Amino acid sequence: MTKTETVDTVLAFWFEESTPEQWFKKDDVFDATIRNRFEPTIISSLKGEKDSWDYAQRHRDIIARFGRFPHRNAILGRPSSSEETEFLTQPGSSF
Repeated sequence: MTKTETVDTVLAFWFEESTPEQWFKKDDVFDATIRNRFEPTIISSLKGEKDSWDYAQRHRDIIARFGRFPHRNAILGRPSSSEETEFLTQPGSSF
């Protein structure tokens, strides 16, 4: 069975391992890295095997729990509850 990436490793690649400069310039090596690492994940996703990655459901769950997006509190100048503060320390808690 071919290994596919997790949602966290995909996000880590784009936002921690690579830079916006790499995203938008022609670079055959970078393109090959993406292809080699993520092609099995893309194929799996196209088959519907990654439907659990649906961020709309995650958004809905956060709104149902807090009535808002806690990760926006600071930018909007509103205080966070202790439950929101704890939630924001968890991996994958913001978008």
